[in-house]
Amino acid sequence: MNAAFELDGVTAVRGTQTILKDLRQLIPQQQVIALIGPNGAGKTTLLRLLAGLDIPAAGTLSVLGENAAHLTRKRFAQKVCYIPQGHSGVFTYTVRDFIVMGRNPHQTALQTPSQKDWEYVDHALEVFGLTQFADRYYSQLSSGESRLVMLARGMVQDAPIILLDEPTANLDFYNEHKIMQITRKLCTKAHKTVLVSIHNPALALQYADLIYCIYNGGIAAVEEKSNPDFERNITAMLNVMYAEKGSGTIRLQRIDDIPFVYLK
Repeated sequence: MNAAFELDGVTAVRGTQTILKDLRQLIPQQQVIALIGPNGAGKTTLLRLLAGLDIPAAGTLSVLGENAAHLTRKRFAQKVCYIPQGHSGVFTYTVRDFIVMGRNPHQTALQTPSQKDWEYVDHALEVFGLTQFADRYYSQLSSGESRLVMLARGMVQDAPIILLDEPTANLDFYNEHKIMQITRKLCTKAHKTVLVSIHNPALALQYADLIYCIYNGGIAAVEEKSNPDFERNITAMLNVMYAEKGSGTIRLQRIDDIPFVYLK
């Protein structure tokens, strides 16, 4: 099985600043992979590179065994679905019409949605508990509801790889866990590869199979959940990444088997 992504000497530059440098990494398929790290470390930059939205300043990126530089935009979208952070509710579409746009990579130019496309949409509405919102305008949804709609749109795109940029940002405890539970099911039930950037490392510890620590211009550590020292290693790495803030020692505690990360 090919890797989901292969990065060979990939460098990302914004203006005159190097954000990520000489990344060399095989990213496996059919796992939930969390990206954690300080603000500005390059998590979003990495996701945009993997989504084909930004072009590496150096190096080669391969997607499911194909050189990304040789993929058309449509072909890329058939392989990779990217859901950015913080979509504003300015769309003048109903939820159902908005979700069906996820089928665009599978349609020819000017093609209207087929019966099969609408079946994908109705299934996604049911899976995400959104059936009652089908005829509501996207702009009328709450933050939690709009995140679910974006995930549903990503599901109907039917790409084997899904990239999520901070899908739990500014959500309450219930909704951030609901989003991550759905993310987990996309991997285990639908056999998707999911890369998700997460501000709250406790969510990464609970739901990810792998955690990539993005720090100092690269992937500073890769930790597997199967490792008995997984939580200890991640906690140590968090203290390295956030040490410069000088705000105390980061500790991990489990309450009813749910991990919580806090400062002491």
